[in-house]
Amino acid sequence: MLGRATLFRLGRAACRPSGRNSGSSAAAEAASKSATANSPTLPARVRVEACKKNIPQSPWKMNFLVKLVRGRWVPDALAQLKFSPKRRCDEVMKVVQRAVSIANLTHQTIPEELMVKEIFITKGFAQKRSRIMGRGRTGIGYRRSSHLTVRVEKIDFKDAVDSAISANQKNKWEERKKLVDDILAGKAESIVVAKRVTRV
Repeated sequence: MLGRATLFRLGRAACRPSGRNSGSSAAAEAASKSATANSPTLPARVRVEACKKNIPQSPWKMNFLVKLVRGRWVPDALAQLKFSPKRRCDEVMKVVQRAVSIANLTHQTIPEELMVKEIFITKGFAQKRSRIMGRGRTGIGYRRSSHLTVRVEKIDFKDAVDSAISANQKNKWEERKKLVDDILAGKAESIVVAKRVTRV
């Protein structure tokens, strides 16, 4: 004779549909198909990367330099690097200019349409050296190097104007958008000096 718990489990098994969670999975699949059909296709973001390896400077010191241009409009970033007294600013400027040139060749963008989305330093090759210490002893010193990676992205000016947190910032983005429109229409010249950037 079967117990009450066993009869209860058998009754639940008989009432269950043949496929496990078939109703809920079919409903979820239909909902996902309708959502993908109704959602608009987002435009692909234009993002270009350039890098340089083994720059003879420590990552700690290079990080102070790349902070100047992270998240900036490309003409502002190049101006910051041009007047910076830091030792390796020329090499960072060349890598930024190379990323701008690649974006121009592959996506036909101008420098005024781009911003430095990401720029970061990673640890490169470190050469061991003897280090003179006190009381006639020697230790180990390192001659460090850094890897630099720059990613530039095309600006969505409408989104930048809408997300501005102040009136001054909003006017600045509107002026930049007007400048880009004038350059593309041939009414103005680029404020970035156009030159061929060789590989550094």
